[in-house]
Amino acid sequence: MDDEEQRLLIFMKNKYKNLMEKNEMQLNDNNFMWNKNNQLHFYSLITNDQYAPIYFFWAKKSNSNKLTILDKRKETDKAVFTTLNDHNKLNFLISHKIISKTILNDSIKKSFSTEMFFENTPKVSFSSYIEKLFNKEFKNSQNYLKNQPDVNIIYEKQIFFESNFHFSNLISGIEDKQFIDELEECIFAYNNAKWYLCASGMGGLIEHLMYLTLKNYSNYYRKHGIRLNSILSNRPTAKDYVRGFKQNPIKIDDRKESFINMLFMARNSISHFNTGRTDKSLCNLMMSGLMDLYNDYYVKSKKYKESL
Repeated sequence: MDDEEQRLLIFMKNKYKNLMEKNEMQLNDNNFMWNKNNQLHFYSLITNDQYAPIYFFWAKKSNSNKLTILDKRKETDKAVFTTLNDHNKLNFLISHKIISKTILNDSIKKSFSTEMFFENTPKVSFSSYIEKLFNKEFKNSQNYLKNQPDVNIIYEKQIFFESNFHFSNLISGIEDKQFIDELEECIFAYNNAKWYLCASGMGGLIEHLMYLTLKNYSNYYRKHGIRLNSILSNRPTAKDYVRGFKQNPIKIDDRKESFINMLFMARNSISHFNTGRTDKSLCNLMMSGLMDLYNDYYVKSKKYKESL
């Protein structure tokens, strides 16, 4: 393993262990394939898809914990591959000798999954994969079956805000009815497990919040002879918002630019196609991103506006 594979493997193992402990599972519970008695060899295969690269994940029992990352984007950058479903994509890779069939032999069936690929933040995808894997195993465990409630629980909006993303500060801090209405629609979709609807709406919310942030600096732009419309254009895109954030007075660095681009990449993938990969973890990612934008940028812009 190279250094990157080693770091990600440690991250995966810690994530899995934390989920076991958080949910009060015994670390030697045989319902969980990566318990303390088992060693696993994970594979992470990167291929192209119709609109953005994806990961194929799977695992096999091994004498030691390992992670192998296979980057096959160059070999799969063709429509004959990207238009196939996931099962046929694997068959294509084997039949064209892009990967060896032996690395799939004896794979653990429940370990197979796909995730979106993020160039600069791979931990997002690896974290989502481990969560999916654990949740799949947990649902099949006796602990899950004996603790199922007899009735469906509907989470109140305010409880959701406070316990998950602390949106109460955001709601009280943004005096824009349209934004709050849009957020509440996303919350409704989330609470009803409509992940595609929630994630699609979150993309618009992120743009809206970035617009409100830039708008709070209108006086700054006027002082420097800059019109806000010249930054955003008549029909602003994600690139326009990021460009606005790269300029004074916000002036984000490359790392923060990559983070915002990651959020838009997730939004764009959802907007163009839905193959079933859109799920709760992706909604959580975008909601966390929205709160980060609020805390890191909007709050400062509001203080600037109120100081005038």
